[in-house]
Amino acid sequence: MNKNKNNFIIFLAVIYIVGICIYYCYNALNKSNPQSKINIFTQQDESYKTIEDPWTLNGIGYNYMCNKDYEKAKPFLFKAAEKNQVNALNNLGWMYHYGYGFQQDYKKACEYYERSANGGHYKAQCNLAHMYEQGLGVKKDYKKAAEWHEKAVAAGYSPSQLSLGYMYYHGNGVEKDYKKALKLYILAARQGDEMAMNNIGWMYHEGHGVEKNYAEALEFFKSAAERGNPNAMRNLGNMYSKGEGVEKDLTQAQYWYDRADKADKNS
Repeated sequence: MNKNKNNFIIFLAVIYIVGICIYYCYNALNKSNPQSKINIFTQQDESYKTIEDPWTLNGIGYNYMCNKDYEKAKPFLFKAAEKNQVNALNNLGWMYHYGYGFQQDYKKACEYYERSANGGHYKAQCNLAHMYEQGLGVKKDYKKAAEWHEKAVAAGYSPSQLSLGYMYYHGNGVEKDYKKALKLYILAARQGDEMAMNNIGWMYHEGHGVEKNYAEALEFFKSAAERGNPNAMRNLGNMYSKGEGVEKDLTQAQYWYDRADKADKNS
């Protein structure tokens, strides 16, 4: 009986020691090469080798992306991209753009975005437009940016509606046109874009492309502020502090200034 008990204790001790060794080896491997994200307990999903449908390949790859398992996502997305699956092309562009699963490479990001955009993917069209706006991976070109945003706007994509509206407001790559800017902002605002709501409020406040109207400005600022936009909160604070379109109220003004500061800190 005692002999069996001693053997059992020895067995547990061996298991404990082996576990400690695995733990320290695992940590040592990760510390020696943190970029590789070594995981000795996880095997690569090789089911992509037997899957041919590009939508399925992208769907599995995208699911791994959402779980931040970019190494597993890559073979599925690459195979789908070889079949010109536009979502996969855009997803690979996004990974290169932000350095997820790859070393950040704006040029490669643009290449994938452009292939996807040429296939009619409106998100890729918007992404490529932003690359031209900022000069990331391509030479800065507001005109080309506007052209790509126009394509995404035609598909009803609100981020491009907002961005193209901004370009018309400031005359970047297009002739300055407040009325066109307002029209695009309204389209984006109808889809719940709080930045567009704030911009519409500002145009009513300043009388840009529309007759100056503090009451309308106040309503749009409120709508944007209620959705968490800090600029709209500050604009509301300014209107309450000056009594523009509303009775002057310094307490309300401070309330909105405080909320704007808090929103900035939490962003």
